[in-house]
Amino acid sequence: FSRAQREQFAAAGAHLVEARATCIPRTTALAKFGACDVCELRETPYKKDIRTRFFAAEERRSLFAEVRAFVGAGGQLIVIYPERGEEGADMADATRTVRDALPRWRELCARTEALTGQDDDATKVAVIQRLRDAETQVLITTTVVEVGIDVPSVRAVLIMHPQHYG
Repeated sequence: FSRAQREQFAAAGAHLVEARATCIPRTTALAKFGACDVCELRETPYKKDIRTRFFAAEERRSLFAEVRAFVGAGGQLIVIYPERGEEGADMADATRTVRDALPRWRELCARTEALTGQDDDATKVAVIQRLRDAETQVLITTTVVEVGIDVPSVRAVLIMHPQHYG
């Protein structure tokens, strides 16, 4: 909600719950001066087995061997690229884009789709629904999926070129 919408709700007597992964300056100030109650969640409500692995460039073959085995066993995977790629763009490293990576991923798995922030809302909803329905096995995307995606069957996320993120 915007600030105006939050103020409208508060004026009507509604309780306001804000959840943030990272405190923004306004929220920090409100908490510091006692204008809001703070509740910290220090552990997840359910246990997760989260493993993070880094692959160096020379380990690319073993990475893709693991991906092939994972997908071959029926696993679903989201692959995040730092850029969506523009038609006709002259990029120094086109391997960083969703557009240029999609054909290579389709060679690995025919049930691969792409999704970027530039897609219209109907396309986004349809692509995510096909992922939920397990029609799509590999989703090639940008950080557009960072928030708001709920697909419990996806068990792996691969972040390509992590050095290009802030």
